Amino acid sequence: MEGTMEKSENRVPPTIVESTLNSVYALFRYYYDFIIIFLNVLFLKGNPTIVNRGPIFNNKIVIIGDDIAAGVGDIDALLHIKGIASPLALQLRKNTRIKQTWRIYSCGVVGSTSEEWLPTSEKKNDKTTHFETVFNNPKYADAKIVIIFLGFNDERNGSLSADDTYENIVAISKVLTNMGKPVYICPVPTHADHLVSDELYGNNLRRNELLDLYTDNETRPLIFKGPQIHGLNYEYKGDFLYAPDAQHFSPRGYVKIAKDFEDLLENHMVRIEFKQFKEKLNI
Repeated sequence: MEGTMEKSENRVPPTIVESTLNSVYALFRYYYDFIIIFLNVLFLKGNPTIVNRGPIFNNKIVIIGDDIAAGVGDIDALLHIKGIASPLALQLRKNTRIKQTWRIYSCGVVGSTSEEWLPTSEKKNDKTTHFETVFNNPKYADAKIVIIFLGFNDERNGSLSADDTYENIVAISKVLTNMGKPVYICPVPTHADHLVSDELYGNNLRRNELLDLYTDNETRPLIFKGPQIHGLNYEYKGDFLYAPDAQHFSPRGYVKIAKDFEDLLENHMVRIEFKQFKEKLNI
């Protein structure tokens, strides 16, 4: 204790020059980040990352959901689409089995809950939700594959139970599969839930248990399990995969998810391409 106090007392306060430089850097960093975000919103909002294989076929993957879908924790770099969209496109460009063009749209909404993504048909009121904002837009309406990240904010930013989250995601998935869209459902990240509360950790384990059972059911041919991005998966335990808040993913974390998604999507994408090729040739 005395040693700690002695170290504290011997700490040299920053000089005026150091304080000024720190303040200038903080101010520069604030405006730099603001300008990067502004330019990205101006030029990238609604734009996809592209796996370009020519103009004949244009397939789409749409990513919807909360902070994880939106890429919170990823780098703010000029003309960089945050989240898994950019690294997933990079992985797929190197994949020689992918023969057609794919556009990957990142449509996540920071802070959103599963309830805020419910389709109007599944709600008691007819207020437009994030679901309609995305899928009523012709740009996204013909998506060949939909990826869902939801549940992260249901207890942090709302008061939804694990059962509420499950029922909401099931309702969203049913509407999408009725539209003929394959849906990949990801579990809720749990890496640092205990830093918020043990209750949150326990409830998120329950959310993931319910979603695991739902995606395991073979009677749902258009429902698929996404990468297991929760803390019980040893591959997602490394601190380097997470942002400084330890709850959102870091750039390396999003790259990891994208690589895992490529493994899951590859055969599915090839089947979609082959079906389209056959239809084009009237086979």
